[in-house]
Amino acid sequence: MSCETNYGKLIVIPDLFKQQPAASVPCGFTTNGLPVVIQIVAAKYRDLLVLQAAKAYESISPFIMPLELNRNVLK
Repeated sequence: MSCETNYGKLIVIPDLFKQQPAASVPCGFTTNGLPVVIQIVAAKYRDLLVLQAAKAYESISPFIMPLELNRNVLK
């Protein structure tokens, strides 16, 4: 299931309503400065798997906030 937005294709995952564990992990920014995340979802009761996958992703691709966004946050 998906729908079009002003920013591209938005994927909607109805399985999240089935009590499946999920984590949103920051992975960058669009050219317009909007945040982008990946969402990691596992089967019901597989919370540890989601946390392990999120940690593994963050270890190979650490999130670094761009300097210009850092300055805006500190104001």
